[in-house]
Amino acid sequence: MHIERWPAIRPFRITGKVWTTFDSIVVELERDGAVGRGEALGVFYHGEPVDSLVADIQRVTPQVLAGVDRTSLLSLLPAGG
Repeated sequence: MHIERWPAIRPFRITGKVWTTFDSIVVELERDGAVGRGEALGVFYHGEPVDSLVADIQRVTPQVLAGVDRTSLLSLLPAGG
């Protein structure tokens, strides 16, 4: 798991907010030679910075390593990024 900072080609603007970069959490899982990769950005209007995504992932890492399935994983993680 790591964080990548993605630059915007041009500033992204909405009322009262401008982004020039986007921080994304990147997670890769490997099993039996197959690698899965997922990226997520926090939801700014929910006050969800990328650091909160890291904390959520770290909280469920033991269950993931134990082999939790995707459906169960959805119930372990909060809604959001």
